[in-house]
Amino acid sequence: MENIDQFISEVKNSGSSFISTLKPNTKISLIGHHDTDGLCSIAMLEKALERESLSFETANIPQLEDEFLERISKEADVFIFADIGSANLELIQKHFPKKEVIILDHHKPNTEKVSKNISLLNPFLYGIDEEKIIAGAGVVYFFCQGMNPQNKELAQLAVLGAIGDTQEDDGFKDLNNIILQHSILQKQISVLRELRLYGKNSRPLLKVLQYSTDLQIPGITNDYQGTLKFFRELRIPLNWKGKPRKWYNLREDEKNLITEKILQLKGEENQEEFTVNNYKFNLFKRRELSCGREFATIVNASGRLEDYRTAIDALKGNEDAQAKIVFNLRTYKFAIKEGLDLFEKYKEAGQIINNGKVVVFDTEDKLKPNIVGVIASIIARNKYYDEGIIICTLSNIPDQKIKISLRVSRDKSEMNLADLLQKTVSPWSLPAGGHTNAAGAIIPLEKKEEFIQNLISNIL
Repeated sequence: MENIDQFISEVKNSGSSFISTLKPNTKISLIGHHDTDGLCSIAMLEKALERESLSFETANIPQLEDEFLERISKEADVFIFADIGSANLELIQKHFPKKEVIILDHHKPNTEKVSKNISLLNPFLYGIDEEKIIAGAGVVYFFCQGMNPQNKELAQLAVLGAIGDTQEDDGFKDLNNIILQHSILQKQISVLRELRLYGKNSRPLLKVLQYSTDLQIPGITNDYQGTLKFFRELRIPLNWKGKPRKWYNLREDEKNLITEKILQLKGEENQEEFTVNNYKFNLFKRRELSCGREFATIVNASGRLEDYRTAIDALKGNEDAQAKIVFNLRTYKFAIKEGLDLFEKYKEAGQIINNGKVVVFDTEDKLKPNIVGVIASIIARNKYYDEGIIICTLSNIPDQKIKISLRVSRDKSEMNLADLLQKTVSPWSLPAGGHTNAAGAIIPLEKKEEFIQNLISNIL
């Protein structure tokens, strides 16, 4: 625990030093990743800076590139990168040779050489290299605490960032757990043990069970007729006054009846394996935002749709913005359906590269770039391929470039995808970022065929 205590102390000290040495009228630029973790990180930084009556500019992006860094380098005096930047240190050092730069991140740094003008606050530098110990939002949280102890109230957003970054695995570890306890003590979050059912606050009751892929209920999961029969036998109506019922509309005796029947259908299996911690966010009024996993998905949806400002405002408590991000989820779901339909179409037409080690789904310009990573994740999770198969999705983006996303089927592989992708794009001196089971990069369009061949060669 000594390295963990040292990490917390030094990140807090950096936050304190940042505030105490900041000169009047300093122009501050905040740059965050585009997912839930990055959006929570920026929301916390904004609230912390507003508490000190400081002004700032904000940008959220999927990946750092030369053109973007060159443009913003002239627009501020201090740059704070949140949940992004560690995999792009050489690029950042190139464009910010003298400006003050602070990087609050949890991704593995791509170099050990860091310029004196750059403060890199990253758990890897303290020997904390297990990926599910802290999210980018967690690093930001401790930095903000150093700025002002009152920023302890931001704990719930750091927990949400960790949930969005899939760091919760039947509980939180170490640094994430410390932050969770902070939020529990402030009565921001309650932890409840429930059936592993997603969408209880946002989906109609029928769909909650029909799409219960995490629980896999015999005769119900992915079976519309079987789900209808289940509710008919229990005499539980699916509609009330012309509207579909949701889990929260049920009486307690109905919830107990459904739970008991599901447990019977699951048979002699270990019940602990199909129950899960539900993190209830007590201070957000909208029911859709009360469940941590649903809340994280809703925020991520707005990020993928590039509606960053609305997501950040919602996280900061704006109720109109919260209503908008809930609506954004519908648009996002439609985009996901389009992506999966295209995948099935290409699969049937033999347009998917599959050599038994890697699957390449090239969407060209048919899907939005921010969606293809999600499509890769869904393909990886839903048993289309044997475990350990590398899933690669490609999408054209402006300026004759391609966005690449890597995932691994069933989250099982001996390869580190971030390292694999970095090795694959290294011939062109391009950065790649991510984690063991998820990584991304951007390459020139003209290098597409060469990239695919490099990727296949590096896996074989």
